[in-house]
Amino acid sequence: MESDVELYNEYNFKQWIVNNGRIEEAHFQSRSNIIKIPCDIFVSFHPKIIFYKTLLALIDSGLAFNGKLAIHNNFRTSDDHIYAAGSFTMYYKRHARHYNHKYYNSAEIGAEIAMQFVKHLTLLNDKRNNKGKYVLDAKPENIIIDFTQPCIQYGSFPTGWNYLNISKPNGRLHTEISFRTLKNVSVLETGNFNTGPGYFRIVLDENHLVEDIICLTKNAIPYNNYIKLFGKPERLLNSLLIRYQANKIKNFYEYFNEGWAFAIYHDRFKTLENKLHHIFNAGRRNKAHKMRSCDVRGCHKKHFFLKKTEHNSSVTEAILLLMKLNYWEKISLEFQECLDILMNVLSRKRTIMEDAILTFLDDNKNHLTMFTSPSSLLEMYHDQQNFHILENADRHLGFKPLLTEQPEYINVEQKEMKLNKYVNEELYLEKKKIQMDEIIKKRIVRQYFRSRSKKIEK
Repeated sequence: MESDVELYNEYNFKQWIVNNGRIEEAHFQSRSNIIKIPCDIFVSFHPKIIFYKTLLALIDSGLAFNGKLAIHNNFRTSDDHIYAAGSFTMYYKRHARHYNHKYYNSAEIGAEIAMQFVKHLTLLNDKRNNKGKYVLDAKPENIIIDFTQPCIQYGSFPTGWNYLNISKPNGRLHTEISFRTLKNVSVLETGNFNTGPGYFRIVLDENHLVEDIICLTKNAIPYNNYIKLFGKPERLLNSLLIRYQANKIKNFYEYFNEGWAFAIYHDRFKTLENKLHHIFNAGRRNKAHKMRSCDVRGCHKKHFFLKKTEHNSSVTEAILLLMKLNYWEKISLEFQECLDILMNVLSRKRTIMEDAILTFLDDNKNHLTMFTSPSSLLEMYHDQQNFHILENADRHLGFKPLLTEQPEYINVEQKEMKLNKYVNEELYLEKKKIQMDEIIKKRIVRQYFRSRSKKIEK
């Protein structure tokens, strides 16, 4: 017993006792004894190893194994009919041996290996000949699959703290090197462990994209929402960096619970992003004839630029080519015509992208009620028309004019319809007024004769 720490030598972990999803007791076994230790938290620093029965099965099967199971870039082992993935696998040297699946999102890896397996079955069906035999792929490519989804660690501690870590895939170096020592990396932090409401850290890379998120709080963490923030530019997050530097953000938990963020949390927002990306990077094949209208006589560089961009090239590629031809300096006047055409194409793309965003808000207006959609504007427009009906209403009937003058958006036909309605209402009110006048006159006559009869009696 040293410093209230008990040491047990030559003991191996045997099992633990779980109650309601929490470890209550751990059992360790030596050659002659078994100890049972109650625990609130179990932390193991033992390196992960392959179960010996699994190891024997791999060796007996003849698969390529060198401490880890060797696989190709398409998850195939040395046997073309056996696929493998996970932390106990490694790529062949000709692919990328330093890549390890434990540094990537396991769900994304599982989905990718399922797609590769389905693709393999499809190829077998397509390449099957008349004798019932099949032909495998001649030679797989050496390019490995690029995994992009973040690595996620989420859990709760016995003291009531909830923990969430969303990190960049293949972030092995970031676990060993502090973010603060890296250049052009912004670290944004709010909250405190002691004062609350919890700790929240966001790391932006050199391109101002969200690269790492850490949350530690006693409140519930909406991790499904925060996962959607990974990889997003800070400008999309309501100008996050500028607001943080201006000391306008005191609590990231409250900041990311504001109404503007719920569009990013929507499950169809990724589809909208892909659609906008496709619109911006779409080729300008149908705009090539306008590019040819530029005067290319006596201008070799311009002619080269027009030839390169008349096919299916995006606006970004065209601008990069234009900058290269000008040696990354200010664009010369000889390319001014072409640049004007590119800007016109870009403005049209912006209009199309704005329409796509408005369509997204209109289709999901039931969930995104904090945003104004075209249909909601149309409803407000009709409501304003109904408000205008009360403009000329009489005050003595309890109505109050809502508009001082007639809006310009009411067209002639609507004016005539409203006018007819006003005429009918005015006729009705005039008739009511005549009836009231007759009643009042009768009351006045009765009062007059009553007063006369009283005077005569006196």
